[in-house]
Amino acid sequence: MALTPITSTTLRSCPDRLGNPFGVPPPGRPQERPVRNISHRAFTFSACFSEEAAILRYHSILGGVPIGSFLFRSLRLAASMSLLNVAAGFAAETIEGRVLPFRQVEVSTPVPSFIVDMKVQEGAVVKAGQPLAQLYVKLDELEMKRAKAVLERREFEARGVKSLFDSKILPEAKAMEARIELDLARLNFETAAEQVRLRTLLAPIDGMVVERYREVGEAVQASQRIFRIVDQSKVYILCTAKPGRLATTALGSQRAVWFPELGSGEAPRQAEVVFLDPCVDATGNLRIKLLLDNPDGRLHGGLKAQVDAPPEATQPPLPSPQPTTK
Repeated sequence: MALTPITSTTLRSCPDRLGNPFGVPPPGRPQERPVRNISHRAFTFSACFSEEAAILRYHSILGGVPIGSFLFRSLRLAASMSLLNVAAGFAAETIEGRVLPFRQVEVSTPVPSFIVDMKVQEGAVVKAGQPLAQLYVKLDELEMKRAKAVLERREFEARGVKSLFDSKILPEAKAMEARIELDLARLNFETAAEQVRLRTLLAPIDGMVVERYREVGEAVQASQRIFRIVDQSKVYILCTAKPGRLATTALGSQRAVWFPELGSGEAPRQAEVVFLDPCVDATGNLRIKLLLDNPDGRLHGGLKAQVDAPPEATQPPLPSPQPTTK
């Protein structure tokens, strides 16, 4: 079979080499002079990298004859198969999971009222016990002041009755009645103070305010959500796998975790197994949950994770029954 000589040492563009592997110039491009007078030991190596594969070609310059078309295709096929084998081996050694926040709560109103002040915006980092919003509280504050005044009066009366009882001027029944009235007044004051406290919404956990559902001036009903707070100082990795993949996994053990969406330069992290579901779901898988520290805040809920796990052990085939001889 006749071979077409190479006409130039100039590297053509990737599309030209892909569609024209033997060096024939496309229509409209002038024919260039063949390369001559080059040592028979000289070789050229050209490479074109694309997003899908690396294209390699080897040429012998002796007489301008290309010798590497078949070799090029063989090398490209071998490289592709190697990459596929590496990817398949990595997938066989890992199980895929999702990142979940460590804690997530929705703050709701305990009493019906309307909002008079919002203390935080979306994205604010809050501490447990920090005020988030203020509901209308004027009437409840007045009721608390009234209850406090009644309590002070009952305390004064109880001290006087006790003094007269100790002097044996009043009977024991009067002293007991005064103590009961004092206890009721104290309970009324504590109830009024609690109603005032419920009008201030406080953060139940440390975290970030990720959603705010209401604005100032809106009326709210009891148990109506106002904020959503997420704590991602730690994160959970939730995975599902066949029971055979988790045969050597125990609570408290460590597993390496990768996060492909963070980039190839991200080093694996160590996570602790904190939960193993004792029940198999409808697909025949078990749930496993791992806990991982997130001090830099780079891990966000919803990211994909690859968890190191040994492949499922395969059972050896049962020996076929041998015929018995009589």
